[in-house]
Amino acid sequence: MTRGPLRKIFPRIARTIISRSAWRNQLLITIREIDPALIAFDWVDLSWDRPDQGPWGIKSIADWAKSNRRPVVGLMHGLSLASFPNGANSLSHDFSRLYIESEFRYKQMAEADFPQEKICVAGAPRFDKSWVDLLGKAIATQSLARHDHQIKTIVFFATKLVYDYDFERVIDWLDRVATVPGIRLIVQPHPRGQGKSSFRRLRRHPGCIIDMTTPAPILIREADIVSTLVSSVVCEAIVLGLPLLYPRFLNSLSTRFDEEGACIVVERMEDTEAAIRRCLEEKIPWEAYKRFLDRHVLGGQQSPITATLNDMLLIVGQ
Repeated sequence: MTRGPLRKIFPRIARTIISRSAWRNQLLITIREIDPALIAFDWVDLSWDRPDQGPWGIKSIADWAKSNRRPVVGLMHGLSLASFPNGANSLSHDFSRLYIESEFRYKQMAEADFPQEKICVAGAPRFDKSWVDLLGKAIATQSLARHDHQIKTIVFFATKLVYDYDFERVIDWLDRVATVPGIRLIVQPHPRGQGKSSFRRLRRHPGCIIDMTTPAPILIREADIVSTLVSSVVCEAIVLGLPLLYPRFLNSLSTRFDEEGACIVVERMEDTEAAIRRCLEEKIPWEAYKRFLDRHVLGGQQSPITATLNDMLLIVGQ
């Protein structure tokens, strides 16, 4: 329904059907039956009440929580890995608490006048080592076909197009990477706004794969080198101790992993092959990896999952 003449009409019809159906009533009945002591939302706008904007029912649940004096908290799904001109995200002040990953994000939000007493720096649970290890065990039997183990695999996670960079120059660079002897290049387009056709020029390389479907954790565990401009998925690569190849010359943004030295930098197009060799031959910069993770991913916590849950229990106890 995202194409053709119904693309504008369908959301209105859906909204009407949902709002007038038993679905809304059943949603509220279910919430009352559960009677939660706390409600946690992903990073969303609590005013969302339209199926064409996002998951429908958020506002109904938030309104129930407010009328019943239940705390509503917001959980992070992304990380602040680059400096953007527009500063911090604009989020509703109706949350009882927002859980964020770093002091850097805290400063951003404080400068954007978000109530500081509602912010908790707990780290990103998604990259808690215990969760990454559990995920690794769950997918241990899944792998990609690698016929020649002498070939080294570089996995590149594309950046969504809203960021300020020249997409065609990125394709030029990937074109260059794909010609390096002994390298297999896997490119995963960004799930929002990119398709295989965006990378069609790379298809002429037999050793280049455009992979839209394999989950990122599997690709990361198949990689000898991971690369991106700015994508939070690379944090899992750093947690696992894989080399991170960063084409700095393509990016107009300053990134946290570059500032902390947790990557091998490509300064110019012609330095590409030498940088790849460095990734394969040099030791992992463990101190830089640890510094990056502590400051920008884990919020100084041993376990972001534990820190987040403990703070939720304190809120409920109040």
